[in-house]
Amino acid sequence: MSGSVTGLDISKMTDVGTELPTAGGVPFVDSETGEWKKSAIAVLAAGREPVDVISAGGANQVLAFPPFGRACYDITLTADLTIGFSGGTAGEVSGLRIILRQPASGAGFAVHWPDALWWPDATAPSILTTAGGVAQIWVETPDEAATLLGRY
Repeated sequence: MSGSVTGLDISKMTDVGTELPTAGGVPFVDSETGEWKKSAIAVLAAGREPVDVISAGGANQVLAFPPFGRACYDITLTADLTIGFSGGTAGEVSGLRIILRQPASGAGFAVHWPDALWWPDATAPSILTTAGGVAQIWVETPDEAATLLGRY
């Protein structure tokens, strides 16, 4: 790509309260503060998904959808984990790739999803609790996390 982006409407991003420079930045979530920050526009232009690595998942995680496009969370489980969702933009499809990693040794942990999350055949995925196991899940929303659509 030659450094230019077509079809990107910066004004849509500011509608969700994220201030952006006139050039050179797209929003992402800072994993330590949970706040939206700016990253290089090249990430969006190249169609890449920013990855937020969470090395100690804990018991609860609220995963934030970006204002538009896709992001990825790579979570190493350290306890049974309850996942929640926030963010996104009404009228823009936002998606998350969620990579769940069991610890390398010992017993694995369960993952609990919100009741409002729709799954194919109304069946949530069964996450293997085998040591070192890895699962990949996708969740999308078209309306600020009011509707959650999962697949695996």
